[in-house]
Amino acid sequence: LELLTKEFPDKRFYFIIGGDSLVNFLSWRRPERILELASLLAAGRAGYEEEQVIFAAASLRKQFPEADKAVQKMAEFIQIYLLQGGRRQELQYEQYLMKMVMDEIEYNYAQASLSRVAETCNQTIYGYSKLIRRCTGLTFKQLLKNKRLEVVARRLEESDQPVKAIASSVGYENLTYFYELFRKKYGKTPQEFREEFYNNQKDAKDVTAS
Repeated sequence: LELLTKEFPDKRFYFIIGGDSLVNFLSWRRPERILELASLLAAGRAGYEEEQVIFAAASLRKQFPEADKAVQKMAEFIQIYLLQGGRRQELQYEQYLMKMVMDEIEYNYAQASLSRVAETCNQTIYGYSKLIRRCTGLTFKQLLKNKRLEVVARRLEESDQPVKAIASSVGYENLTYFYELFRKKYGKTPQEFREEFYNNQKDAKDVTAS
């Protein structure tokens, strides 16, 4: 690569490797130098899950964000392709990105952050936001709000925790704002929602008993 770069200084070089090699790329001799001289293209290999390859690429993007300085940041360039189906792999990469953001909402809803996921996956917030909207029809904030309110509703039904404590546990410190969101979604206050649930439960028991 060094010889080629000296001989053709204005050319852009691509280094095609297998997915297994990408997963183990950091064990190579001077991997940072390779990334300075060429852009990687990884092809799928038997025995290596595509998600492994995608994760390896995301890690490289994060660790070497300025590697492809002759053309553009490596973070903006490394793509993962299966030679037998580039478009299919592109779609699978989008699925991976969506899984990352949906997992953030599902398991970290109290402190979920799109900027954190975007940084982890080496995506711009603008580009990630467009992808989320295209795939779900909703924004990240709307998806997060829906998840938080669903958790609140479940906890109102399953516990006797104070409303303020429940709101705080899912990420809402401003109680006025929380009440506004809850009423807009469910048409009633949290207290009314809980009371209605308990009354319905009581009525169901009375009917069963009679």
